[in-house]
Amino acid sequence: MEEPRLVGRLVTLLLESVLKGQPYPGQTAQTSSFPDIEVVRGRDEILVSTENLEKGSRIEVPGANIRLLPREQIFERAASEPLPFFSVTNVKLGEDQATLSLQLSWAKPHTGEIGEARSLGGGGVRVRFVKTEAGWQAPDGPLATWIS
Repeated sequence: MEEPRLVGRLVTLLLESVLKGQPYPGQTAQTSSFPDIEVVRGRDEILVSTENLEKGSRIEVPGANIRLLPREQIFERAASEPLPFFSVTNVKLGEDQATLSLQLSWAKPHTGEIGEARSLGGGGVRVRFVKTEAGWQAPDGPLATWIS
């Protein structure tokens, strides 16, 4: 049976690890890695697109002001300067495992040009979680890491 708001909970685990420089859940020695994470550490607000998150999801990381917004609202906020934001993609949920990608992108100010891209892709990670007695763990660390 699928857990309610599971994707939001898994993203919380990932963000807590990468923002604090701690190991991914289920790992002890290796600190988490995430391309360009320094861009968002220490920001007043860390934006996360609600796209692919279940309705009612909450993402809370102690010491970080996480703000969930629809992608269009993120673009509106980028009216005068580019804004970094996280998005969740490639979600695959199973009974005892889940895989998802977390990407850091940039919302660009809108110039009004036809066909203009509203965001620039950034780096990200793809992680497989496994349900254990201790909760959801990512014992393999990132399956893939990329920089765009």
